[in-house]
Amino acid sequence: NVVLQTLLVLLKKVPPDYGRRLLIIGTTSCPHLLQDLGLTQAFGVNQSTDLLDNPLQIAEVLRVAAHLTESDAEAIGNAITKPIGIKSLLMVAEMAKQGSKGGAVDVNVFLECLHTVGY
Repeated sequence: NVVLQTLLVLLKKVPPDYGRRLLIIGTTSCPHLLQDLGLTQAFGVNQSTDLLDNPLQIAEVLRVAAHLTESDAEAIGNAITKPIGIKSLLMVAEMAKQGSKGGAVDVNVFLECLHTVGY
C-alpha cells in the first residue's frame, strides 16, 4: 500500500534542521491494527491506557488536562456513567470549550457535546 509506505518513510525521516528533534505521537483505539500494519516499529514507546470508568479519574483528567474547575469536573465525572477513553474525553472538552461563551466550559454544553458523540 502506497499510503502505508509513505507514512512509514515519513515517520522514520530525520528532521531537516540539525540539532532539532521531532516528537510524533500516534493514538489509536485499535492497537492490533497498528501491529498488523507494522507501524508500531516506527515508534520508540508504546503506552496503553485503560478506559476511564471512575468519576474521580474523569474529574482529574478534566481538571488537569482540560483546565476545568474542580466543581465542574466533578459534576461531569458523576454524569458520565459508561467508560470513556481519554482521547474522547478531551475531544468532547475541546468541543464544549468551543461551544461555551467566555472560554470557560459550561457543564450543560459539555453534556450536550458528550451526547452528540454518542455517550
